[in-house]
Amino acid sequence: MRNSGPIQLAKAVTMNANINSSGIYLNQTFVYAIQAIWTGASASGTVKIQVSCDNVPPVLYSSMGGTAKDPAANVVNWIDYPSTTQNVSGPGSFFWNFSDAGYPWVKLVFSYNSGTGSLTVNAWTKGG
Repeated sequence: MRNSGPIQLAKAVTMNANINSSGIYLNQTFVYAIQAIWTGASASGTVKIQVSCDNVPPVLYSSMGGTAKDPAANVVNWIDYPSTTQNVSGPGSFFWNFSDAGYPWVKLVFSYNSGTGSLTVNAWTKGG
């Protein structure tokens, strides 16, 4: 079984506005997990998972020899994954674990309310 190793979708991004993490192309992925960690005493908002069935290939990003920062740069239609919204209030973290992904794209979204903090998002995938 193919194992992606750690994938960093956001690294210490300042939480003073809405944030969209980089997307993951889930080609032949059976299971995946996403971890969000936020620091800062005053960060407030929500985090949630979004997915897409847009039929677009991944953009070549830096680790693939390209210049883009996000392999999902051409994905247009993002949909909220049901029941994944979590409140952010002060420092904390949350973990989502998914199986049988029938969609090719996933990302994490932070919706800003107030305050500030720092957001790091990590993922791991396993597939065929």
